Amino acid sequence: MEVISETEMKKMSRYEIVGFEVVPCSVKRDTTAMSNLSMYDKVDPVDCPLELDKSQAIQEQGKISFTYEVVFVKSDVRWPSRWDACLRMEGDKVHWFSIMNSLMVLFFPAGILFVIFLRTVRRDLTRYEELDEKSQAQMTE
Repeated sequence: MEVISETEMKKMSRYEIVGFEVVPCSVKRDTTAMSNLSMYDKVDPVDCPLELDKSQAIQEQGKISFTYEVVFVKSDVRWPSRWDACLRMEGDKVHWFSIMNSLMVLFFPAGILFVIFLRTVRRDLTRYEELDEKSQAQMTE
């Protein structure tokens, strides 16, 4: 896995990370050689292979070596505008299915609760009317 960090130089020789990109990569490595390495031993960098024969096939009960590298790239992106790339909507696509799905999830339970509420209120009003009729009948006797 390769992490590409975009940095902005601040005053006093400080850098701030204003973006990053993760490039997943599957590399076939010698598992015995990798298991003999310690925590901070260097691993030879490898470009992500495009050929399938150089990719690592994952097998059941097989060992997988996880490595990563970080590359820092100078960027002109300012700290306040670091989220602009994530918030930018490409092509102005409106996802109607997602909107309709969200509305259904919202209105279906709300409708069920509304029906339960109406039935409860009607039952209570009917009881109050019966009590009122009984009390009026007792007063007339």
